[in-house]
Amino acid sequence: MKIIKTKMEDLFQVKTKRWEGISMKRLIQVLSVVLSMLFILGSVSIAEEVPSLNLKYNPQYRPERKDKCIPQYKDWKEANWPVPFEDPNSKLPFWVRNWNYWARKTGNKEWIAWGRRLAKPEAIKLGLEWIKLNGIDCSKIVALSKIAPEMRPGVVITQQNWKKYEKGLKELWPKSLWLRLTNNCYIPIRKVTICPTQHIYKSKGVLYWTKKYLNHAHIDKEGMMDLSKDNYVAGVPFPFVPTCAKWDDPKMSLGERYGDKYAWWIVHDMDRLIVGQDHLSFNPIILPLHDRHAKLERTQKWGLYWRVYWGRMDLPPMPYVPGQEDIESKGSVVATYPFDVRGFAATRWRYCDKNKEALFMCYLPALRRTRRLSGSDTQDPILGTDLTWEDWKAWWQKISQKIWPSKAVTLRAEE
Repeated sequence: MKIIKTKMEDLFQVKTKRWEGISMKRLIQVLSVVLSMLFILGSVSIAEEVPSLNLKYNPQYRPERKDKCIPQYKDWKEANWPVPFEDPNSKLPFWVRNWNYWARKTGNKEWIAWGRRLAKPEAIKLGLEWIKLNGIDCSKIVALSKIAPEMRPGVVITQQNWKKYEKGLKELWPKSLWLRLTNNCYIPIRKVTICPTQHIYKSKGVLYWTKKYLNHAHIDKEGMMDLSKDNYVAGVPFPFVPTCAKWDDPKMSLGERYGDKYAWWIVHDMDRLIVGQDHLSFNPIILPLHDRHAKLERTQKWGLYWRVYWGRMDLPPMPYVPGQEDIESKGSVVATYPFDVRGFAATRWRYCDKNKEALFMCYLPALRRTRRLSGSDTQDPILGTDLTWEDWKAWWQKISQKIWPSKAVTLRAEE
């Protein structure tokens, strides 16, 4: 064994000039010491940043709300969801236990790894704080819902069995989406796996600025919102979302209780958070283009860069860039592949003034010229694709009644 060990050390000697003569065994020892130090330092920094949590979880927890329109059940047996608790005495929140129980049951390594991330103390603390702020626990509402009870975690829907779940698909999905499970569609969906509902929480920075400017933002009589120090500064402008008007009266519109302000609240919440972060960069972002039979025709590659100037919540300077208080955001795209679109570039400046049109400039490599485009015309296709500029960012155009008159209407109440 000693002879074999010696030969292995000689075989794996590092052959670089700087490290020549140092065996692999010695190199591993050095790396082990360095990694140990990094682990200790990392543990200290994490321990200083995240305080210890004493989580006391009540399985029958219901968020306190004035409108009290969340469905109430005496126990989980009344729900259409399988009992999600593997350990009834666990202090972990519902959405964490529900996912981990299901992931371990499936044995999927990626889902199990995601469950470990959900169970981290800092993730649990952030989730509980958002539930307290919003007043609702979406994972519980879905678990207790009586809409489409056949859509349970673990159900796999394919193009062969989708008719079995047609009723539930029509209740939960828009027609344009569930039709993609059929063969008569543009880009078909091959398979859908139902997973337990999870929250999509924003960062600690978004939570901080939302609390700081709580009830600070407001909309005018036309549903518009100014980005200014006297109105919206940072955070989620309208974090309190009324869950419903009356659960027992599905025909009653949310607008009958809250007016059309409710619809505009949702519009502005999405508009402010659609980018998702202060800086955004995709290099490259890949656009696969398919034909009517879902066969790949060609692929485009772009560089995408975006920066928020007003309403910054995670990266300094916050909450806005000094000296450029009139700019809401700037973004640019650059085509890099294939050759016929390579070199095309576009940049867009969006202003805080709700009635000021965005500055939209592009460079056309074939003409070697720069052209200014309309900041309010967002329905043109992007370089030979079926994707419009409006699809690119959901609200690419300015939300303004002066530039583009529009109306937001609330629909019937649903769980």
